[in-house]
Amino acid sequence: MSDNHITTTGMLIEKADIIPMYIKNVIDTGVFAKVGTIETFIPIHLLRYGFVTNIHAEYEVGKQIFVKVINIERKNGKNSIEVSGIDAQIDPWSKLGIVSELTVGEMHSGIVTAIKDYGLFINLYDGVDALVRPMSKKAYNYEPVHVGDKVDIKITGIDYKKRQITGKLRMVEKRIRIHF
Repeated sequence: MSDNHITTTGMLIEKADIIPMYIKNVIDTGVFAKVGTIETFIPIHLLRYGFVTNIHAEYEVGKQIFVKVINIERKNGKNSIEVSGIDAQIDPWSKLGIVSELTVGEMHSGIVTAIKDYGLFINLYDGVDALVRPMSKKAYNYEPVHVGDKVDIKITGIDYKKRQITGKLRMVEKRIRIHF
């Protein structure tokens, strides 16, 4: 048998195929998924583009996900595959991706996905986050920002090589202060 394909429950799987798998278990570092009689572990960083805030809320047992077959091996008489969810998706930073439609200076709404000492991560689209640096310490009487809040940002920079977007926080309905 070639290392380029395997068969499981009547399904031929070849290297580079995009296939559906079903989630069997979710842990903090990734998911265990199954196709036919073959099971594999998919690390959190290979599930999708972007920051996964709560893997247990986003990925559920029994849910179907699409992945690309990266490697096929036969170990100890068993078939095994290595897969990637990211490789089955359109890269948001590619010419076909959503980032190509963003422009410096325009406003976008997003959801706060993480608060770090060096700034906020704002999810603009699936797999596309912007970093907003801390505001000046001179700002007083503002409301705090929390993970899950919807905020508006003005895009101040897009670095395609580093795959980074920076922005400044803007609020329409309330004034905020970031507490680090």
